[in-house]
Amino acid sequence: MKKWYAGILLALGFMMLAAAAPTFAAGTAVSRPFTGTFAGIVDGDFGSSAPLTLSLTQRGNVVEGTAVIGEGLEVNAGGFCGAAVVPATSATASGTTTNRQPRRLAANIPFEVSGMNITARATGDLSANGQELVIEVKIDTPFLCGRDPVISGTLLSVSS
Repeated sequence: MKKWYAGILLALGFMMLAAAAPTFAAGTAVSRPFTGTFAGIVDGDFGSSAPLTLSLTQRGNVVEGTAVIGEGLEVNAGGFCGAAVVPATSATASGTTTNRQPRRLAANIPFEVSGMNITARATGDLSANGQELVIEVKIDTPFLCGRDPVISGTLLSVSS
């Protein structure tokens, strides 16, 4: 189960790392637009939620950061796989910016749980003013589980 939790946290971290970039006109000199902290609440199953904070730094097109999730998040894959409580924890991750869709991220994060290959499909959309990041992580579980859990939420810029 520890890999399950780490996979979920990494999925959230990777998704937010690449989704937080504002759009800038061609030729505009911008230094470290990702550098800062985003915080908010993510929602899981059974009405559960947990605080999530992401601290980012950027060097060129590489964005690195730390994701910290608090207590309270539950995910339910249903059927054979059941539910799990995600413990309060932190993890580091890195990602890159894209020129094509700088306000949107689509990332696939593979991990293994009890011998099953799982993929977390993460997306994130940054608001026009760069202050709000809407995130969603769909955990693509094997069909025998019964359902694919979804974690979603909104993070706000708290420092830059």
